[in-house]
Amino acid sequence: MKHAVPSSCLVRHLDRRRRAARGLWRGRRWLVRRQCRLRRGQPEELAAQLHARLVLLDRTVAESGASRLRDARCLLRSAEVHELPGRAERHRSLERLPEHGELQPVLRRGPQHRLWRLRQRPRSPAAAEDPLHRAAVSRRPAGLRRGDVIKAINGVPDTTLITGNFSVLSGAAGQQITLDIERNGTPQRVTLTAADYALTPVSASATLTAGTAKVGYIVLKDFIVQAEPELTSRLNAIKAAGATDRVIDLRYNGGGRISTANHFASEVVGPRGVFTTLQYNSKQQASNRSFTLTASTAAGVFNRIVVLTGPRSCSASELLINGLRPYAQQVSTIGSTSCGKPYGFNPVESCSNTFSIVNFKAVNSLGQGDYEAGITPTCAVADDFSGALGDPTEKLTAAALGYLQTGNCPATAAAPSADRARALAARLQRAGAEPGERRGMTAD
Repeated sequence: MKHAVPSSCLVRHLDRRRRAARGLWRGRRWLVRRQCRLRRGQPEELAAQLHARLVLLDRTVAESGASRLRDARCLLRSAEVHELPGRAERHRSLERLPEHGELQPVLRRGPQHRLWRLRQRPRSPAAAEDPLHRAAVSRRPAGLRRGDVIKAINGVPDTTLITGNFSVLSGAAGQQITLDIERNGTPQRVTLTAADYALTPVSASATLTAGTAKVGYIVLKDFIVQAEPELTSRLNAIKAAGATDRVIDLRYNGGGRISTANHFASEVVGPRGVFTTLQYNSKQQASNRSFTLTASTAAGVFNRIVVLTGPRSCSASELLINGLRPYAQQVSTIGSTSCGKPYGFNPVESCSNTFSIVNFKAVNSLGQGDYEAGITPTCAVADDFSGALGDPTEKLTAAALGYLQTGNCPATAAAPSADRARALAARLQRAGAEPGERRGMTAD
């Protein structure tokens, strides 16, 4: 579809009766010229967006009024943020950045095109009451468990949902949906009622054993401020239990705040030095800054740290692994290759919108940070989605405990390759995002 383009890119086509708003006209001139350059060999979608902005700008100026003029200036600023990637500082163009690993739907495609239940958030309407996830909800939870295979939603079969969309999962509080599931080969039917509930970024912790050694296990889903007091509390309990090793489960953690990652690292290794440094481009070296590890009551001497990873371990999750390596005696990863995103952004507010444009690259205290291809696991183990997170018999947890006990990787099915892991994560990103999902790595 072709979009109308002014017959000429000259200023004479501007409304000379509005010359008082010179700043707006300069902005409109830029939009016109930009649109003219897009007529040949450029995406039609971008041309359409520019044309729509021209129409809206003309309408805004024609209506005049101070507030409308401010709206027009705001429109121009948003156009510049959207359409002028060259004016946003970056290490490389956004088109070349990996676009995977940051959006995580509750449901996902299985190897035979099935819908799997990856996990449940504690206190959510879908939560199951197992030893590690005791849901405190006002109504009886649906009792979904990790590893349940969803065969139909409201009678719509899983094959249709996979090729269609997940909009059936969205609804107002009180709305109900019926799931036909398969648990350990047995068909069941459960009803979910939509409700508001508080996010629980630290969803599980436990003290496990690997041979004679005690191992502290903890799951972190989001690097958000709400996680920090809970991290401190649970890690103190793990330390008090006498754990000498740690297993950190980040397989479903898409990232979040760098300050929270710094807090987590401080709780693990204490005040050891620089955790990470944010490096801006050559024109913004004055913006470079470091996050330093601080003192913590939960920090202690831990012989080994094992991090469980997957294609959705992204951004701040990878930052935590990379930042701990110079200080811990041993940091190993078990699972599959992480998403590969050592980049982050400073959010920019404009016209009631927030634009997240890549600004910096993060490195650890040794200057290491080039993991665009993802962090390759020490032991490649495929996640089979069975068992509760933190259960010592769950596949990745069992692999971590076995590795800590013997020092050997388990003889098990290998995890997806790095390319396969990124392709999987990209499909999941297109499928949609879970409410409350953290996206990317934010400098704060």
